[in-house]
Amino acid sequence: MGSTGSGNFSDYSGTNLNRNGSGGGNDENECGKAFSAEVEEVANNDYYKNNGLPSIGVSCVISAKKRIEVWINEELLGYLPTEFNYLLACLNDGYSYLGFVEHASEDKYPRVNIDVSPVE
Repeated sequence: MGSTGSGNFSDYSGTNLNRNGSGGGNDENECGKAFSAEVEEVANNDYYKNNGLPSIGVSCVISAKKRIEVWINEELLGYLPTEFNYLLACLNDGYSYLGFVEHASEDKYPRVNIDVSPVE
């Protein structure tokens, strides 16, 4: 909402896309951590247009093309916020991620929150 740019990773030059997270000299491996996030642009993508909001507990997968994407049953649900751009390097290093819908509601716009964990 209100963002500018091409929607590509190159728009975020301050993002450190390494396995150790989003910068700061941190030695922790961010790739191996679980996280929660609100999915962006849900109303603009195929899953919502075709199915409405997903049910609680529905599984989703994370992938990357132009942005870090959230998919349910081969339909795009939306995108992760740019703070998760470090996942590009993780995905390129062979990590994969499985998530579950934790919350879904229709407030002013469709909102979906997911819990995501790395898959070994």
